[in-house]
Amino acid sequence: MKRYYILFEGRVQQVGFRSFVAMIAIRHQLTGTVQNLDNGMVACYLQGKQENINHTLDIILKGNQFIHVTNYRLKEVPFQKQEHKFVILY
Repeated sequence: MKRYYILFEGRVQQVGFRSFVAMIAIRHQLTGTVQNLDNGMVACYLQGKQENINHTLDIILKGNQFIHVTNYRLKEVPFQKQEHKFVILY
C-alpha cells in the first residue's frame, strides 16, 4: 500500500474537480482527501494499492470538458493505517 501527496495546477477550481477526484478515487477503492488551496491549486492525498493510484491519476490527468490539469507534483508520504475513506475537505 502507498500514499501520495499531489498538487494539481490548471483549471482545477470551480469546475467540479474535487467531486471528480473523489468519485474516481472511491471507485478505485482509495482513501485520502482533496482540498482547494488559496493559490488556485488543489491538494490531494491518495492512498491504496499502487496500481489503483496509477489508474486514478491517469483518469484525473485526462480530465473532462471542464477540468484541465496543466501540471502536477507528486510526493510519496507515510501510509496512514487509520484512514478508511476518501473525503472532500472544504
